[in-house]
Amino acid sequence: LGGYFQYGFGFVNEDRQDLCRSADVDCSASDTRLGLMFRYHFAPAWPLAPWAAYGFGYEWGGFSVGDTDSDWSGFELMNLQVGADYALPHGLVIAPFLSFSLGQFRSVTTATRLGGATFTVDEDVESHSFHEWILIGVRFAFRP
Repeated sequence: LGGYFQYGFGFVNEDRQDLCRSADVDCSASDTRLGLMFRYHFAPAWPLAPWAAYGFGYEWGGFSVGDTDSDWSGFELMNLQVGADYALPHGLVIAPFLSFSLGQFRSVTTATRLGGATFTVDEDVESHSFHEWILIGVRFAFRP
């Protein structure tokens, strides 16, 4: 049993966002995921120890174009992972893994700055459609 935290930088497609091509306009995107994870380690075939995991948590992200920021949040209903810990010398472990997660955004906040004022709109997401993330990664650990 443990926790997980993931942060991802987003890339803004400048071909679809004409404003983002301007030198004086900032465009950015990000996504953050935080939750609980249950991991099961299978019998190790030393130095390789395969594992599978299930987790759930909360997710929030943001997208900014010029003077407008849009932030969304919701539950990550499922985070499935498979991987294998490979033991290195001196207690170091490297673990490649594959992850699939399913989430659902529930609320969005949009803030626009005009002059010296900021206008904010908070909304519930009407279409509760699911979104997925597929992640290929490497985890590092130290086991004394």
